[in-house]
Amino acid sequence: MSRYPIPVASELMLSSRLAWQLSLIACLVVGCGSEKAKKKVYPVTGVVTHQGKAVANAHVVFHKEGDDMEIGTRPNGRTKEDGSYSLNTYLPGDGAPAGTYKVVIIFPKATSTAPVKMGKGRFGEEEEATVSAGPLAIYLDPKTSKLEAVVKESPNTIDFKIP
Repeated sequence: MSRYPIPVASELMLSSRLAWQLSLIACLVVGCGSEKAKKKVYPVTGVVTHQGKAVANAHVVFHKEGDDMEIGTRPNGRTKEDGSYSLNTYLPGDGAPAGTYKVVIIFPKATSTAPVKMGKGRFGEEEEATVSAGPLAIYLDPKTSKLEAVVKESPNTIDFKIP
């Protein structure tokens, strides 16, 4: 004979129900998932022009000063045929956290091109872009780009006029 009695079905149901309820309460109090807290974002739209003409299919990336953004959550967007863009941080078109940014623009066409590693994308894949190596190359690196933007805690329109 065993020293420990076998639990009856009603005791098993009670303990599994209790475990489920405790799990639910823990999720509500602490939060479900391992996702880090997302920063509040504000809509950012604008137009990119070069020598007065709309720039289509350019990649616009905002680098926050003292960059504390995780790779894959840096605000970015791609220009449409008319040069307009909207920034994405967590979801398409959601915007960017408030703050001061250096702005990088990766132009789609150039006389001389070279592949550049962009880091891991939103879904963990390695991203690479072909970028210009001419006079527009200064806009490829936040250290050399002369473009800056301030995202306010409201909808933002930020245009970039590249000479």
